[in-house]
Parts: sequence; C-alpha cells; structure tokens
Amino acid sequence: HRAILNRDGAGYKATRAPEEMESEFLASTDQWFRPMNLRTGPDGALYIVDMYREIIEDYSAIPRFLQQQYGLDQGRAHGRIWRLVPKNAEVQESPNFSKLSGIELAQEIGSNNPWRRETAQRLLIERADKTPAEGLAKRLDGNWRGAIRALNTLAHIGALKSSHVLTGLRHKHFGVRIHALRMAEPLLEKNKKVRTHVFSMVDTLDPDPSVRLQIALTLGTLQNEASATRLASLAHRHGSDRWMESAILSSANGQNGSWLSRWKGTPALGTTMAGRRDSNAVMNQLLHLNHLNPETGIPFLQGLITGASQGDRPWPEPTNGWEKIANQLAMMMTSNNAEVRKLASGFAARLPIDSSAYVSKFLNSAKKQALDSQTPLNQRVSAIEMLSIAPYEALAPIAIKLLDPKQPPSLQLAAIIALGKSHDIRVARELIKAWPSLTPKSRTVVLETLLSQENRLPVLLEAMENRAIQIGDLSAIQREKLIQSDHAHRTKKLLAAFSSDADLPKRIARYQKALTVNRDGANGKSIYAKNCLMCHKLDNEGNEIGPSLASISGKPDEGILMDILDPNGKIDPEYKLYLVTTSTGGSHAGVLANESATSLTLKRPDGKTDVILRKDIKTMTTSEVSLMPANLHEQITPAEMASLVTFLRTKFGKR
Repeated sequence: HRAILNRDGAGYKATRAPEEMESEFLASTDQWFRPMNLRTGPDGALYIVDMYREIIEDYSAIPRFLQQQYGLDQGRAHGRIWRLVPKNAEVQESPNFSKLSGIELAQEIGSNNPWRRETAQRLLIERADKTPAEGLAKRLDGNWRGAIRALNTLAHIGALKSSHVLTGLRHKHFGVRIHALRMAEPLLEKNKKVRTHVFSMVDTLDPDPSVRLQIALTLGTLQNEASATRLASLAHRHGSDRWMESAILSSANGQNGSWLSRWKGTPALGTTMAGRRDSNAVMNQLLHLNHLNPETGIPFLQGLITGASQGDRPWPEPTNGWEKIANQLAMMMTSNNAEVRKLASGFAARLPIDSSAYVSKFLNSAKKQALDSQTPLNQRVSAIEMLSIAPYEALAPIAIKLLDPKQPPSLQLAAIIALGKSHDIRVARELIKAWPSLTPKSRTVVLETLLSQENRLPVLLEAMENRAIQIGDLSAIQREKLIQSDHAHRTKKLLAAFSSDADLPKRIARYQKALTVNRDGANGKSIYAKNCLMCHKLDNEGNEIGPSLASISGKPDEGILMDILDPNGKIDPEYKLYLVTTSTGGSHAGVLANESATSLTLKRPDGKTDVILRKDIKTMTTSEVSLMPANLHEQITPAEMASLVTFLRTKFGKR
C-alpha cells in the first residue's frame, strides 16, 4: 500500500493516505497479479514488475494431492511490466544520458525526476571528470534534492572544497545540512572555518532534531575538549531527543571522555555503557569521577547499575585488567556521601572483582563496621550492602549474625537482601533457619528471596512440608509461582487444602444476607486499606496492579460481592499473572506492564517492576488464577464485607 512519510523528531512516521484508508494504491481483480517491485522511469512514470503466477507458495507448503491437481509452474513463461501514470499526464521526454556532456549532466542533478538525478550522478562519478565541478557547485544553493546529490558528487569526483561544505552547512533544508556535516568530518581537524561553523551549530542550537543528531555523530571525529564541551551541551539541552544518547556515546572517546563531568542529572551514559558491557569505557569514566564532586557521579552510577542489571551477559576483562575499576569503586565506597557508597557497592556487586586486593581490604573494614553496635545505623546498613559483593563465605557469617532479633529491623532487612544476591544454595537454608525469629516485614522479604531463584525452591518446599513455614504464609501470587515452577506436583500436594471451594454458593448467600442490614461505610475504609490497597490504587495510595474499581458503578451490590468472593470466576486479560523464568535461574511473576521487541516489564504486587530481556527468557506462562486472594472470606466477615461494599459505593457511586 502507499504510505505518507511525515517527520517525527529525528525519525519518520508512516501513515496510510487519507483517501486510501480502506483501499490499496494498487490492486487487481486478476488473481495471478503478483507485483514484486516498482521504480520511477526516465519519463516520470512508475514501472511495476508483475511476476504473474497463479501459485507462488513453496512446494513444501502445498499438499501433494493439490500439487498434482494444479500446474505449479503455470505462468512460468509469463511476466509483465506495468507503466503507471496519472490520468491525462503528459509524457516526459528524456534525452540519451550516455551522450550528455558533464556540464549537461550537472544540470540534470537538479531534476525533479529521481531517475534522472540518480543517473546523472552515477555517470558523473563513473567518468570521474572534474570539469562539471563549477556547475555542480551552483546547485548547492538550489533545491535540496539537487544540492544533496551535487555535494556528494563533488566529494566522489575529488572536487569538494571547504567552501562547498560551508555552503551546504548554511542551506535552509535540514537534509542538505546533514550531508554537509558528513562531508565536513575529514576537514574538522585542520580547517578552522569548517570546525568553527560546526561548533556554532551547537552553540546557536540548530532547530532541526535530525541535524542535531548528526552533529553529535560528527563531533566524534574530533578528540579534544572543544568537542567534549559541545557534546555536553547537546546532552544537557537535547539528551532526551530520539537516538541522541546513543549518538553522544558513540562520539565519546579517550580524549574527550572527561565531558562526563558536564553531563549531570541523567543516568543514560552509565546505562548504555553497562548495558553493552563496555568495560574500558566504564573504567575511563570512573577514573574521571574520582576527581569530581561526589554528587556528580550519582546519576552515572545509577545508570551503571541499571545497565548491568539488563541480562546476564558476562563482562569482558578491561584491557588493563580489573584492578583499576576495583580500586576506583573501593575509593567510592569510602566516600562521605552515603548514596555514592551505596551505588558504588551495588555496581561492584555486579562485576567479577571480589578478589581484588584493594576491594578485599575494604571488605574487611566493612565487616567490622556492620557488626559494631557503636557505629551509626546508616553506616552499618551501608556496610552490609557493600558486603553483598563478597563471596558467600565472607558474607554469610556477618549477615547471619545480623538476622538476630536484637538487631534493628533495617539492618535485618539489609542482611536478607545482601544474602539474596548470592547464588549459593546455603542462603536458602540459613534464611529458613532464621525464620522463627523474624518479624512479618522481614518474612515477606525472605519469601521473595527464596522464590527469586529456582535452586532455592526445593529448600522452601521442604520447609513447608516440615511445617517450618506455613502454607498460609505465602500470598496467592507466591503460591502460584510455586505451582508454575518445575516442582508443580510437589507444590499441588501441599496446596490441596486450598484447591476446593464447593462451599462458594452457600458462602455467597450468607454474605448477600449481610447486605440487607445496616452498613458502616466508615469501617469499610479501614477494611479497604487493609485488604485492597496492595493491588487497587485509591486517592493516590496503593498500587495499580489490579483493574480500576471505577467500573463497579455499573454493577449491583451482588455483582461486587461475587467479584470479591470468587475472583477466579472472571479475570480481566490485561491483569493476568505472567510467570517468567530465565536461563540464569531467575524467577519473576507479575502483571505485564509493557513489552517491546527486546524486553518485557512485569509489575509486582509491591508496585516495583522487573525488566526481562526476551533473549534471557527460559519459560513464560500465564496463570488462570487471579492475583486477588480467593480466601478473603477468611479475613473479612459478612458484616465487614457489607461495610466494604458501602464504602466503595461512596467512592464510585452507582450508575
């Protein structure tokens, strides 16, 4: 079909022509019509190649009895070329281009007919004749199509001058300026006029996003502070432009790398570097960071952690080994800024540097801090967070001591999270051993930690079988993760008590009866906060995991009651539970919040999200079980349910 291209920032957006929303630009009632390609001809008409065959499917896709029925090669001797022109169009006469002189071909460069422009350019380049250079130069001020071809032709025949490039850089059309910038790249180092003009396009801010993108790419040919300054300016003013981050990063190099100090307030640099596992680039930027104000590096470090968390591709060793990176991160871990310390240790935990002598010395200091009750609490928490980069043998003795109920809750949580970053199977057994003395908040984190790695699931199931952990301690989503794991049979035996609901009709009747008596709407608000806010946002509180409750305005009270007591009766497709395991043993569950060609995002009940690269997915399944607990009748009495329904009515009304 025919699409109209409209500019969209530095890219384009294709839309169907308004007059062809329900039709095609080219169609035929002849079933043999097989258009394969089209080109503009010398006369301005469209020439369409028609293969003209009855059957074009591969033989393997057609059953043998049909192959015998039809002549699969029918049309082999056919084929057509269609000439398509507007009604009443005049035929354009075209000269014999092979007989045109170079000067005449230079004039054709500005033709409105693309075939004539392309052919003229091809012949001029093939002849390699510089005679038409003056005629081509005159085209640089003309229409943009001719100016672009003239500029490129001058370059190919070896007749391009800096004055030609400067003319192109001043052209009013963005496309000419883009090509002129590319032509300018070999001249930037030695030609001051060209270099000054390119810099001025940053300083005065070229109005076109595509031109700004090309400027960022062109600046990569220079290796000096002047280019670094302009890259930083583009990052500050237009870092959010489409593809701008990648363009700026591709232009960063060893000589202009110090521009990081100017790129404040965005983690994009670190995300891109770590995402592509560019060890050398990371090392160079960390070296610069240690000479700057600590706060300057926070966005960069945040980006490094984000990028390093994208997939499990191993890091290649830097050219000069890991020692420099380890030393730089170890220095950051001693920063006076708590956020810098936390981020540096978080990034270090994602690198293979725990054997570094400098890091080992630092970890020994962190061990003492974490256990010292006289050290301020926030420093102790930072210390255990930093220890998460240590091997299990070094981390475990410290973290296990901090699970003691005598320790502050924030320190217990930090110890659980630090242990969870280790892939050692002993983590699961130690957490279960500490389970009896843990508070509810710590237990929630422990369960998520146990469920986050497949190798921990058998240990969790063993604990449940031995009643060390009760089935009721797991939420609906946590039970479903177990059901969808490789231990489904074992899990279902454990959860058998939860699988039968033959009493549902009687239960609904009992709760319906409560709707007929006086209700306490005020009490309904507290019931909502206790049981519903985790998944249904209300008045800027809670999480948006479940569907909006605004739809209840069109339902009778009995319908609302049914939805609450039988959540698995009907599940909105947009809020189905997705369970994903990764090739590295990760396990994730949540509502599908977003997906792209390369990744998907799951939103968990706590409102946090997991971004999973498609290439890392091992299995992906959807659950037929609602995220909403099916046992709310055990937590909400009929009278409380009636109050809850009344509260919802006061918030959303009744249609």
